[in-house]
Amino acid sequence: TSDVMPILRLFAKADCPVVWDADALNLLAKTDSILPLKESDVITPHPGEAARLLDCDVDEIAEDTLAATDRLHDLCGCTVLLKGARSLISDGMDTYCNLHTSPALAKGGSGDVLAGIITALLGQGVSPLEAAACGAWLHGKAGDVCAEAMGQYGMLPTDMLEVLPRLLK
Repeated sequence: TSDVMPILRLFAKADCPVVWDADALNLLAKTDSILPLKESDVITPHPGEAARLLDCDVDEIAEDTLAATDRLHDLCGCTVLLKGARSLISDGMDTYCNLHTSPALAKGGSGDVLAGIITALLGQGVSPLEAAACGAWLHGKAGDVCAEAMGQYGMLPTDMLEVLPRLLK
């Protein structure tokens, strides 16, 4: 953990938006010296990562995802995309609920595709809230298209990469 903390501090001070996902979130949960992050950053926790960040039980996250999203924003100071069957996206002022999700997305690597979509949108100058909300929608729609073509158990997260350009068109 201590070996990567200098790298995390560099990302936290970067002059560009940063998408924080997976192990980066788990490492942030172990140290509060980096928080809050920049307002231009985006965190994308699933309920387990959210519980670690908030030092609570996953059941607390599930009981009130809106309150958990607000608490995550207060802690991290940036846009939050709390992943789930009904993902919530908030910048502390506006909140979106993405209803376009698919059970096919509940597999390893799917969150990496989502983080990549959000990063690409941020790199094009889209605001953090809009990048996270549009990214969640595109991710969910791509999952639906792939699951319909291949079945929800047969698709891989990388299959979405072929669908995304068509959705953007």
